[in-house]
Parts: sequence; C-alpha cells; structure tokens
Amino acid sequence: MSDSIFWDQVPPDESSRADNTSLDYYPTKAIISLTSRCNLCCWHCRHRLNPEAGIDAPKKLLDYVIENILPFCKSLRIGGANVGKPLLAENFNYFLKSLNFPTLKEILLITNLTLLDEEKANLICQKIDFITVSLEGTEDNYTYTRGYPWQGFLEKLKLLSRARRNYPKKNQICLTVCTFLKNLDNLPKLLDLERGLADKIVLRDFHAWEDDKKKDLLVNDKERVLAFIERFEKKAKDVGMPVEIQFKNRFISHDEKTKRKGKIKNCYFPWTCISIGESGQMSPCCSIEELARLVNYNENFLDIWNSEPFKKLRRTVNSENPMHSCLVCDIKTGELSIEDFNRLVSKKTGLFRKIIKNKFLRQNLRFLRKILPEKLLNRL
Repeated sequence: MSDSIFWDQVPPDESSRADNTSLDYYPTKAIISLTSRCNLCCWHCRHRLNPEAGIDAPKKLLDYVIENILPFCKSLRIGGANVGKPLLAENFNYFLKSLNFPTLKEILLITNLTLLDEEKANLICQKIDFITVSLEGTEDNYTYTRGYPWQGFLEKLKLLSRARRNYPKKNQICLTVCTFLKNLDNLPKLLDLERGLADKIVLRDFHAWEDDKKKDLLVNDKERVLAFIERFEKKAKDVGMPVEIQFKNRFISHDEKTKRKGKIKNCYFPWTCISIGESGQMSPCCSIEELARLVNYNENFLDIWNSEPFKKLRRTVNSENPMHSCLVCDIKTGELSIEDFNRLVSKKTGLFRKIIKNKFLRQNLRFLRKILPEKLLNRL
C-alpha cells in the first residue's frame, strides 16, 4: 500500500449508498496526526507563517485510538494530514511499539527524515511497511527550499536504507516531491540517486498558501510542465525507477481525439476511513479538518462515527452539491483538465465571493470563519 494506493477508492456497494448514513461497522482505514509541530520552516509551507505553533497528541488520545479504533482497521497512515512531522512527537516511539494488531495489515509513515536516529530507523523498519519521504529537489535546491542541508538529508536516507537490511520485513521507501516551477528543472537529478535508497518517486502538485508563491504554481506554465513530464518519464524509464506523476492527467488534454474525458469521481472515504488529529479532531480524510472532536475518552467511537456531521457528509459528498473541501480534493477532481477544474471551482465559489462583498458580513469576520472553511477563506 503506497500513499497513492491508500487513497484509492473501494468499488461502490450496498454499504456506501447515500441513504446509508448510519453505520454499524468500523472504518477499515485510519489516519493519525501524532503532532502538529514541525522542525523545519520550508519556503513553500504554511507552517512558516507561524513556526512556533503546534502541539503533540496526548498519550490518552493515542491510547483511545489504540484501544477503540485500530483493532478494527486494515490500513493505517501516520502523518500527512497536517504540517506536523511524526518523528518530532514525544510519543512517536510509544505509538509505533503499540502497533501489534493482527488485523492491521499495512502501515504507512510520512516523514521528512531529518529527525531520524538509529533507534527510530530500526523501529520504523520493524513496524512500517511503506515509508513516504517528503523532499523538494536535490543539492542547493533542496537546501534552499527546506532550510536543511542536502548532505544531512542524504545521510538520514542512507541510515534508513541500512536499517531496513536488518529486518526480513520488506519496507518500501517512496520519495514524494512537492513540485513547483522553481524546482522543476532540478527534479530529474533525483533519478541519479544511489541505487537502493528509494523504490519509487511520486511527484505531487504544489498548492500555494501565500499570494507571492502563486507565481510558482504549475498551472502558470502548462507547456513547460508537459515538456518536463515527458523528459522525467523518459529518464525514469532509462534508469528503471518507478515513478508516478499525480498531476499528469490534469495537464493532458481531454478531448475527442484522445477519447479521454475527465470526470468528477465518487468518494467513499466517509464510509471507510477516519482521520484523527492531534487535538482529537475527527473527519474522514485530510481535506476536511474537523467534523467532530473527541473530548471524553470514555465515549463510544461509533457514536462519533455516526454523529450528524458525518451522516450529513455521507449524504452530500457524491451529490451535486458537495462541501467545498470535497470539490477541490484530487480524489474527486484529479481527472479533470485544468480548464474544467477552474470552471467547476469558480462556479462553486461564485456565491461565496458575493457574500464577501456584503459589507455587513465583511465587517463580521468572526461569523465568516464559522461558516466558511479555512482553505476557502485563504483563497478569497
């Protein structure tokens, strides 16, 4: 289970109908954020706006998840739902040592590796099936973007590679790269890395959190991106490195000639997955920050799983009027062309832009923050 496969959708069945909103079964997938703190201050990340922010998930919350959720799950994803870095969490080792459930078949970890030491490397290789390493480019490009020395990162990657040789369990190391125009020409150098340090490379699209970063969005130079995709895939084939370019379909023309027409996909995560934040916030995925919050550690998890916000999401996620967070999620719109995606989003946000122009609402920002998602407020 790579990170991409984790997000793959189960085929529709009787249990995921829009009218089946109250569930008597547990989710089969889980995402957990052990912390919202990060040790880096990357050029492209929203964390740099408030570098001191963040907390760790308390041990009581982790114990609740271990006792009430994970025994029923088949897949677990650690990290990636926020800017927090799991290896920074004070209970990281404790949590990994607790993952001894026979039902839990696949565990994925997302990390920048910069805090890796020998103890953590051995524990990761013992417990984790798929290790997703986030980075942006190589050499000076990486150092500039991450504020961390490239040679230091390489040493951590080599430490992880050595550690996994000591365990019969096969771990897969996947390099996941946030791709923007500033690092585009540097990325092919990733394919020159020493053999055995990585098993796969995944390129994902960049989403700007600040206005001055929007000039580096891939959509600003479609021709250059298409040329890069062709060049990168050719070199990857030559060196024998499996690659996945997640934004490729969005840049390829969808027309009658190619017989490829993008469409909005159905999402089944509200029926299959639970995401647990470091403060006890719960939702079905990383696109929606919170539908409910765990405040009582004696609470029955199925009561949360079937609370009204979860049931409402199940009714609307695959309807003609999904939440804005669902509409801009790649699960639902990743197959659309850039043009179709922009038309869809502008149609959906047109009403919100009219609301923003209302003098009364504009003067009551606190009210706006209650009714509009944070991601949408950042876009307006």
